[in-house]
Amino acid sequence: MSPEIDAALERLRGALDASRVTLRRHDPVEVFPVRHEALGPGVASIREVAGLDMTRQPVVVRLLAGAAQVVEPDCAAASDDPGYHAMRERFGGLAAQIVTPVRRGGELVAILSIHDLRAPRTWTERELATARDVAASILDHRLAPPVRRPLVELPETGHNRWHPDLEPAITIDAGDTITVDCRDGLDGQITVTSLDRDLLTLDLGRGHPLTGPIAVRGARPGDVLRVDILEVVCDDFGSTALIPGFGLLADLYPDPYLVTWALRDGVATSGRMPGVRVPADPFVGVIGVAPSHARLAEWTAREAACGALPPLPASAVPATEPYASTAVRTIPPRELGGNLDVRQVRAGSTIFLAVDVEGALLSLGDVHFAQGDGEVCGTAVECHGRVRLRADVMRGAAHQPRTPLVESTEPALAGGRRHVVTTGFPLRDDGSVSPMDATLAARNAVLAMIDWLGAERGLTPQQAYILCSAAVDLRISQIVDVPHPTVSALCPLDLFHDVPPRRDD
Repeated sequence: MSPEIDAALERLRGALDASRVTLRRHDPVEVFPVRHEALGPGVASIREVAGLDMTRQPVVVRLLAGAAQVVEPDCAAASDDPGYHAMRERFGGLAAQIVTPVRRGGELVAILSIHDLRAPRTWTERELATARDVAASILDHRLAPPVRRPLVELPETGHNRWHPDLEPAITIDAGDTITVDCRDGLDGQITVTSLDRDLLTLDLGRGHPLTGPIAVRGARPGDVLRVDILEVVCDDFGSTALIPGFGLLADLYPDPYLVTWALRDGVATSGRMPGVRVPADPFVGVIGVAPSHARLAEWTAREAACGALPPLPASAVPATEPYASTAVRTIPPRELGGNLDVRQVRAGSTIFLAVDVEGALLSLGDVHFAQGDGEVCGTAVECHGRVRLRADVMRGAAHQPRTPLVESTEPALAGGRRHVVTTGFPLRDDGSVSPMDATLAARNAVLAMIDWLGAERGLTPQQAYILCSAAVDLRISQIVDVPHPTVSALCPLDLFHDVPPRRDD
């Protein structure tokens, strides 16, 4: 039994001044038995009523046939089933009702019924809509850490390292929906009052705070976890930072520089970026599943061999052993997901992840309000956020992804936008070539864009670099023409608007 569902039904009963609200859930043994109910004063429970063949009820027949909602102002003639009428007599009538299906993937999994036992009643459209809204979310699970408090202060509310033995924060069934609140990627260290100099004291060991793990019942190694991203909602505050030593052009921008954004009405604006509006395109920056012990050892060894950051106990959550000194950092993306920063992991998308451990142990965080492909300065428009998702298990899938696979649709704003495009080739400052070096080509494309933004739009180099990370897309235009691959940087021209002149007082 779920106290959250019981509480939701009681709120619904009160809001609609109903006598009884029930939730019948699909059961392999019994056809839609009552599993949850909220009762008004003096109203008897029907939770234990037996012998009622729900498959014969016209309302259920209509729901199974695809009806979106069944509304009965007067239920006296709703069924010819004697058991149904016996129940009506026993429990004081059933004058009016709203019956709303709860569907998952098109399948009827539960039935939400709102009863008024007192007299026939005409239901309003607002009441019908309220029932539909509740039915859409009633079986959702919820993970809601207090995102405005840092993970390091509340280590029981998440983790910031990957490890196979982390205890699940929640266990859900395959096909269930869950709403997850996520902290920003820097664990709330940047606030509305932060200044440039505050970037010098950031504890990067606190990134990325993740919510989870979410165990999916029945998932096992060799399966594929299908995660449908249903909704991504952002907070009203965001930031983009030039952090010394971090980013594609870190050598050219050694000083800290911070832009804080107001995230309202579908755009990000900042007093530090006059004349710029960055449109919302929110997505999940970090999403992944836990590695097995064997894979954890493989990751640790290969990253040590290339000089990547090793597991470090400092600021690790959990801070206890064996996690603190053996769990791997979240900074690099890996075969099972993680810090992908793939903009396509937005609402309406599906991400497929290989399962390595029992339950999969899904975690996520680091929501971005917007980002240019490349995230060239190392940060996007970073913010707290809320993600609603559905997790399902695919067994024996024809395609077993070795790395994360995403199915997504580009937003409408991507079509028909006019851009200015700069290009880069792998040419060093002395004019020599670094053959087929796409990273150097990307640097040069971004430098060319920074030059254009300064010359044509009046941005300082720091402002231009920030905007490149927040809204400019890097594309590999070709990677076959030896020795020069071409990388392009695309800046949408609709970012810019006229700034009214300041009045001299």
